[in-house]
Amino acid sequence: MRPRESMAALLMLALLPACGGDDSSLGPAEEEERGPVTLARLATEIFTPKCATSGCHAGAAPAAALSLEADRLAEMIDAASNQEEGAKLIDPGNPDGSYIIRKVKGTGGGKQMPIGMDPLTPEEIQMIVDWVAAGAPTS
Repeated sequence: MRPRESMAALLMLALLPACGGDDSSLGPAEEEERGPVTLARLATEIFTPKCATSGCHAGAAPAAALSLEADRLAEMIDAASNQEEGAKLIDPGNPDGSYIIRKVKGTGGGKQMPIGMDPLTPEEIQMIVDWVAAGAPTS
């Protein structure tokens, strides 16, 4: 091997470990890093900031008589929807049968929720779907 080729080979070997980076794009999925989807997490990341706002699903007279405030979220599990006959707000283990999921996807009757704000992202909707599919645990 000529000196120039040897130097290039040594340089490549020296730089190769730097290509590993910090594994930020190769590491576990973001969901795995954040832990399981819990009702408390949904309250903090989705329902409280995007649904339980003034004039919507909070306060003494929430829209559609449905409070999505953190301390009342568990009430919607297995509860009948007052907007769609025969539907449950959250049907544990059955995301497709859950009225709330249809509303945030925009496939339920009426307008897609949240009204007057950007729709939930696909990732946020998937968090709710995953939680319901897991049986909608409260802890």
